[in-house]
Amino acid sequence: MTRRLFLAIFAIGAGLASCRKRSPHEQSTAQPLEEWKDSPVAKVWVTKSGVIELNGVNVSIETVRATLTDLAKRKGVLIYGRQAPQEPPHSNGMAVMEIAAANRMPIRLTTKRDFSDAVGADGKIIIPTESESR
Repeated sequence: MTRRLFLAIFAIGAGLASCRKRSPHEQSTAQPLEEWKDSPVAKVWVTKSGVIELNGVNVSIETVRATLTDLAKRKGVLIYGRQAPQEPPHSNGMAVMEIAAANRMPIRLTTKRDFSDAVGADGKIIIPTESESR
């Protein structure tokens, strides 16, 4: 229950933060969406049973932790999706999101197993149009 609440608050907070206007005196360390386009990317898919795939390879949560920590240092982006998103996430899915949040990584969510709604054929992150981002 606590993890679900954390994820809900995290998702709502991320959405609200992107809508909030910043004063000229505030500095943000977050990258605007356009700047993600050429960033290094890790693609993570979590199955209903908790199997974690990182860039198409089954891995442990420890491997995910090491990879995302390194990727965050290189200003990388996590593209994350999971099977059966209408159901509560497996604890491994929650762990991936917690690792990304702890590393303050930008996260792009995907609903498709092939990541096609987040990454284009050229391997670069798809930037949504104005109507898609509302």
